[in-house]
Amino acid sequence: MEEAYHIVNTKKDLATRHLYYHLAILKLMSMTYFRNKNFDKAQEFLSLMGITAIKD
Repeated sequence: MEEAYHIVNTKKDLATRHLYYHLAILKLMSMTYFRNKNFDKAQEFLSLMGITAIKD
């Protein structure tokens, strides 16, 4: 899955043209890492989306 994201991420010009799909991929990656209890990596993908988590 990391390899697939890397391929998409290297094509920045396509990401701007297809923003909806790029955000969907980032959301999928974040949710996958969250479900696997890798919260730091999930937060990285959320921050790429412009979303910040609330910390106590």
